Amino acid sequence: MRGAWFLLWGVLGLLLSGCLFFSDKPALSRSDAFPGVGKWDCKDFNGKASTMEIKRVRGGYQLDNEPAWFKRLEEGFYLVQLESRDDTLGKIYPYFWIELEGGRLHMSIASPEAIGTAPSKALRAGVELEEVMKEDSPPPLYRVKGEPARILRFLSSFKRSELMTVYSCRKS
Repeated sequence: MRGAWFLLWGVLGLLLSGCLFFSDKPALSRSDAFPGVGKWDCKDFNGKASTMEIKRVRGGYQLDNEPAWFKRLEEGFYLVQLESRDDTLGKIYPYFWIELEGGRLHMSIASPEAIGTAPSKALRAGVELEEVMKEDSPPPLYRVKGEPARILRFLSSFKRSELMTVYSCRKS
């Protein structure tokens, strides 16, 4: 797998719905313990197979060799922050959610319905949303602007029912 950020961006390009949130500074500075370490065999919503590896490294975690932080929101439900580099956006911190169920992992992004509630959630959390247009993909990509604690509050406000699964994985 080429990297989690590029993986999610590619799947999002196929979906033409849902969205990815990112920030220019990290919302998470430390990671909660994450029990999903290991290699995963994954399929996207179209059935395309790939592999993903989450490993514990000194100082935290890596997801496909990109630094990753996990925030436990509920039992088996985590907000994930990556540190990545985009050709046009520079260094960014994309966010998505992971749900663990036994030997299964589900990677999710905000659904079209969640995009409709995002402005009011952002207002309540005290952050700004800026839609970023990229030439190579029409789906929305939103930059979340604000203090790290407020960004975290905004991202943590999304419930499982407001997300859409883009990858389903089984432990290798």
